[in-house]
Amino acid sequence: MPPRQWAGKVSVYRGQGRSEVEIREVAEYLARRGPRWPLTPTERADCAERLGLVSREEYLSPEAEAEALAAGPDGLPDAWLERVRDRLLVVTPYCWVNPKSRTAASRAGLWSFVVRGTAHHERAARRGDFKPGAPVRLVREPDNQHDPHAIAVYAAGARDITGYVPRGYAKRLAKLLDAGADMVAVSTLGSAAGHKGVSLQVLVVERALWDHLNRAEK
Repeated sequence: MPPRQWAGKVSVYRGQGRSEVEIREVAEYLARRGPRWPLTPTERADCAERLGLVSREEYLSPEAEAEALAAGPDGLPDAWLERVRDRLLVVTPYCWVNPKSRTAASRAGLWSFVVRGTAHHERAARRGDFKPGAPVRLVREPDNQHDPHAIAVYAAGARDITGYVPRGYAKRLAKLLDAGADMVAVSTLGSAAGHKGVSLQVLVVERALWDHLNRAEK
């Protein structure tokens, strides 16, 4: 909808007592549904910025991403972590890496995914701290009857499961975890403890890459 119309709806939602998180969920739903009138990429990006979100047009294209994440002389990509609006992103000198990227990002050692099954563990998801940048705990479940590669996701220090790593990622990450790799997991999109969260996204990398992404000089 046009920005002026959306601003009017936001005013109504606030008058109804809806929280900012709930309003953002409506905005994300409308973004997923798509506009009811043609929008140019620039208009979509502008709208997302006003809402404090990131539009897909603002991410690197798959072709540019492959170049941006190419390994440097030290074997690591020229990239770092940065808070951008409502999320934590992997940033390169070219632009931002799409959290839904698979091929180029995985080759660079960046495992980014939406946690599955959070609807079945809503209480744990709400109690856990999953704001962008919060540490996340991964626990292998080799005896899981549904998937021998299963990896459960927990908030740091929590006892209750919040969800699971998607199967496509779990199969590859399970091999690393089972081999004893020192992996770091962090929330890149989510809410602080006590708040109804948006879709929970997590980034998993090996310790050496984590230290590189968080280096002081970029």
